[in-house]
Amino acid sequence: MRKPCGMVGAFGHRQNRPDVTRMSVSQQTVADDLLADERWRLVERIVSSQPFQKSARLRDLLLYISERTIHGHAHDLTEQHIGKSLYHKPSDYSPLEDSSVRVHARQLRLKLHEYFDGEGSNEPLILDIPKGSYAPTFRPAPKATAPPAERAPTVIPALRGAAKRFCRGSFAEFWR
Repeated sequence: MRKPCGMVGAFGHRQNRPDVTRMSVSQQTVADDLLADERWRLVERIVSSQPFQKSARLRDLLLYISERTIHGHAHDLTEQHIGKSLYHKPSDYSPLEDSSVRVHARQLRLKLHEYFDGEGSNEPLILDIPKGSYAPTFRPAPKATAPPAERAPTVIPALRGAAKRFCRGSFAEFWR
């Protein structure tokens, strides 16, 4: 039987909002810091969006890796660590034999592209998970540029006289 996956971190449960009644003072401080972080607010909007509604595993993966990265633990985000911590793989879990973490990471990358191409196209930050890594990166979204003003077509005057003979002569020499 499969154990339910869930966010394992400062909150200790699957919700993206902390239950402050169950937290110690230090956990409360960590949770407050997280909720105040612009990157975390982006992650909350992403996991609440339409592309993420049908997959709890992808939501949990995004919440987990984002929380670890924001708290400065991106170096811990290895395939084996995620498999054991988030997906409750056994201690002898081998990523060579079980590619589920890689598969979920790939699906997450696709869902992120779907989000930023649609619902999240006006986000001030872009969240990306580079290939070969499980640590998300946050970067400012490119500024929307106004379409270039329509220019009048450039009119090239016809060649006359000496210029016409020069060009004709140049081409003739070129083709010999």
